[in-house]
Amino acid sequence: MKKIIWMQAVLLMGLAALWGCGGDDTTDEQPAVMPQVTFPVTESAVSAYVDDAVRFEAVIESPGPLSCSWFVDGKLMAATASMTYVFRAKGTYDVHFEASNTVGKVEKDYSVTVEGSPLGIEFSNEEETVSCLPGEEVLISATVVAGDKEVVHEWKVDDEVVSTTTEFKYTFGKMGSYTVTYRGVNADEVSVNRTWTVTVDELPLEIEFSVTDAVISCVQGSEVAITATVKNGGTGLVHEWKVGSDVVSTTAEFKQKFDEVGTFTVSYKGVNGKGEEKTSSWTVGVEEKPLEIEFSKADGSTLRSAAGDEVVITATVKGGGTGLVHEWKVGGDAVSATAEFRHAFDAAGTYTVTYKGVNAKGEEKTASWTVEVSEAGAGYMFENFETLSSLASDYIKEGNKGSLSIVNNPYPTTANPSGKVLKVDMSATTTGTSAFFDVYLDKKLSGAERVKYKAIRIRIYLGKNEYYPRMLIPKTPEGGSGQPNKMPCKINGQAFANNNASAAEWKKLVKTDDWNEFVYDLEGCGYGFSNCSEFNQVQFRPLVNMSAGGMSGFDAETNNRTVYYDDIEFLE
Repeated sequence: MKKIIWMQAVLLMGLAALWGCGGDDTTDEQPAVMPQVTFPVTESAVSAYVDDAVRFEAVIESPGPLSCSWFVDGKLMAATASMTYVFRAKGTYDVHFEASNTVGKVEKDYSVTVEGSPLGIEFSNEEETVSCLPGEEVLISATVVAGDKEVVHEWKVDDEVVSTTTEFKYTFGKMGSYTVTYRGVNADEVSVNRTWTVTVDELPLEIEFSVTDAVISCVQGSEVAITATVKNGGTGLVHEWKVGSDVVSTTAEFKQKFDEVGTFTVSYKGVNGKGEEKTSSWTVGVEEKPLEIEFSKADGSTLRSAAGDEVVITATVKGGGTGLVHEWKVGGDAVSATAEFRHAFDAAGTYTVTYKGVNAKGEEKTASWTVEVSEAGAGYMFENFETLSSLASDYIKEGNKGSLSIVNNPYPTTANPSGKVLKVDMSATTTGTSAFFDVYLDKKLSGAERVKYKAIRIRIYLGKNEYYPRMLIPKTPEGGSGQPNKMPCKINGQAFANNNASAAEWKKLVKTDDWNEFVYDLEGCGYGFSNCSEFNQVQFRPLVNMSAGGMSGFDAETNNRTVYYDDIEFLE
């Protein structure tokens, strides 16, 4: 099929002018003959584009006047030997020509197929393959250079449409091979299609470590930390850290505390999604800590005991214990070569207990205590909490569930070097409470044994809490009214007028940074009982204000709702 867009007919126009059609002004009279016409385009099927001007030509070769006509789909469009026609829509058109005179007629038919305007697009990237790194943006622009009639653009990554503009802008986050396709269609439904292959890859695996030295030295108990920082090739990276053959971390960070002395191998292996591997290793040399020992009773403190009672001091090694030899002495006599001192003093008096420990490196630790031993029977230590691992619920009962517990002494001082104490903790609530707990006496000391005792002494740690702890005896004394609920009448060895004193007087006697010693004397405090056999139960109320009301609210310094008790003791 021949295209006849913009047919040139300069020569044909000259021939047509020689003989002419229609209004030709030739003066020489010529005899009429059968019309003779030739056509530069002889094919009957031709093609053209929408909106392009098409020139149709007929060459008149016979003399004399002729009548010429051009028809498009049966409609007269020109009465000359030539016609320029613009087809405005796609389709197939019938173009018919007639040239006639008195002798006869010549005809010519064309079947014209009109196609859409050709669409021309240039792309900023004419390569068929594009390479990039993960996370990089790929940009391709489409510029329409022909057939720009309401062009609709469509860009796809695989089957997903990602743009409908002249610009493709897309970030490829993962490694792989992707197909980018473009399709542009104009108003005449003429399209342009183009495909690119995008290969997303990354640089080889590269890792930097925060520790570059091959040998790491540390002291026993220290933590070693190494961080792996990925510089390239980290997609799909799996980390593995080992100490010896044991996997200890699968993150980018290695953190390990070395408690044992020795030489250890730390190794790292990282493998990314492409199977690339990075390895590294370090030798960790762990030296023993310097000799460090903690004692259950504070070094230099004074311990009090009754004749016949056992005194216990425990040495706990925190570091440097290799080859450690213990030596405990009372006066100049060695009494133990273990980590624990246990000794019963049979006679009243003041004694010196010393400790010396020497390890394999020759490091030495020494400590000493003064033990004051009173005559047996001067007092009775009802409970010092040292041998209890949990609450003795049969004779000590909490009034608020979960408020009592046996804990290690958080404030060991010379005034109270005890290892274990009773913790009263009401910090879980801010409602008003006295945080009371009951102590039942018959469980450990019979009434007959309590006849000689007329006071109860306790140790209590208040800190800066503004509490005024009381002891209540839940029994009405003979001739009395109600259950006596009293503050102590002796604080840290000083008399306290518990029934008439002010808060200011209380604060002068109470220690805020050490243990306090409170004495609740039956006569001195005004309980109304003559001795401790007249009742079987006492109730301690630590969280009360000056007027004996329960404390509410919370303040981290003056009302943290936590106190500690120790050494409940009967005195004669």
